[in-house]
This record gives sequence, structure tokens and C-alpha cells, in this order.
Amino acid sequence: MRILMASTSYPRWQDDFAGSFVAAEAEHLALRGHEVTVVAPHAPGLPVAENLPKHVRLRRVRYWSEASQCLCYGGGIPDNLRRHPLAWLQIPAWWHCLAQAIGEEAKGADVIHAHWTITGALAISAAIARHVPLVVTARGSDLSLGNPLLRHLNRRVFNKCDMLCCVSEASCAQAIGRGAQPPTPHQRSVVR
Repeated sequence: MRILMASTSYPRWQDDFAGSFVAAEAEHLALRGHEVTVVAPHAPGLPVAENLPKHVRLRRVRYWSEASQCLCYGGGIPDNLRRHPLAWLQIPAWWHCLAQAIGEEAKGADVIHAHWTITGALAISAAIARHVPLVVTARGSDLSLGNPLLRHLNRRVFNKCDMLCCVSEASCAQAIGRGAQPPTPHQRSVVR
């Protein structure tokens, strides 16, 4: 199976915490024989494409001048928006560049798995255009933000994805409170 994973972060170096759970999942799937490609934002000083050990292909997407990219990594997007005024200006370019890369990489994919609902929103068009199922994993922080625009994006993701996975019962309850369909009795933390 060809799996496209999309995330707002991916480890920048060995033992980097940023997106480490995405890397672990990608590696696990690749070791089981799946062809895995990951699309994630670029970080200064890194290559834009890597063939990683354990048969994972990584595409890092530049969205601003390399030295000035500050929206992703560090403390995460919400924290970076609070700390760096320039990060707000980078949102439209980041959105466009990441969505475009997801669309390009979705060609030939059997499934798209987006980590965080914001990345799920970026992947909706590619999933529809390519007739590919979209799985979104809500990580919790993406459900607790009170911004009305993000709440609207979450509802759109809930309505358009083929499966919404939650990392805990608490995040599942948050997703349901934000408009996701409740899970069936056999789906503990998986919604829809």
C-alpha cells in the first residue's frame, strides 16, 4: 500500500522530539512493507528531500525564505504565532505550499493520513481530487484551540475525512463536542 502522511512537523535530527511519533508510525508502516512518503514543513539547514532509513521518503516543504521560516517547529505553530510576529505573515505561503505538495504527492497514493486537523484541512482537496481516502489523527491541541476559524476548519475536516482518529478518550470527547460524529460502540477512540 502507498501511504502519504502529512504533518506540521517531522524530526529534524536524530532524537528530535518534533513529530517523533509521526516518524515512528511512518517507520513502522514501512517496515511492514508499505511505501511511505511524508510531507512536512522544511526547517532551516535541512535538505528538502530525504530517503530515510527504514524505507521512508520525506519531502520537506519550504514555505518562506529558508533563514526566516519560523511558523513551524520550536514550540509548535500556536506558540510560534505568539512569539514571532513574522509567523503570521507566513501562514498563507505555508498553507499554499504544503497543500500543493500534498496534492503532488497524493498522485498514486492509496490513502492520505494527516496528523492534526489543520493538516487534514490542507489534505481535503488532494483526497477529493485523487479519490483517495483521508484519515486524520486529532492530537488534542488542535481540538482545544478556541479560535473560531480553527473551529470551522475542524468541522470541515470532520465532515470531509473518511476516518477521524483521536489519541485519547478525552480528545475523542472534544472532537464530538466540536461536531464530529460519535464513535460506534466498537470504536473506542476512533470517530466515524
